[in-house]
Amino acid sequence: MIRLLKIPLISMATKSNSPCAMPLSIKALITSPALEATRLQNKYWESIEAVLAAQPEWAAHGSPQPELIWNAFAQIGLDVEKAKLDMNSPQIAARLAQDAY
Repeated sequence: MIRLLKIPLISMATKSNSPCAMPLSIKALITSPALEATRLQNKYWESIEAVLAAQPEWAAHGSPQPELIWNAFAQIGLDVEKAKLDMNSPQIAARLAQDAY
């Protein structure tokens, strides 16, 4: 017999005493379009490292301030204005839709 497990869509896998305690999937929803836009400037992996390093600033105490991730991107030399335009492009939307399933 196969037993199906009910798994919530939003994981609460973060530690509650963490300064960045927020469901990981919420963080992903906030940052995914911006991170995908960094691929177009060949800065994807650098951007991930920058966003993770700056996480205490932009995701502190469960009140995310996603606009602060742009500061982290600027630190690595990303063209922030171009990335902001690119993140709303059909190309990025298609990539995110493909990764959603």
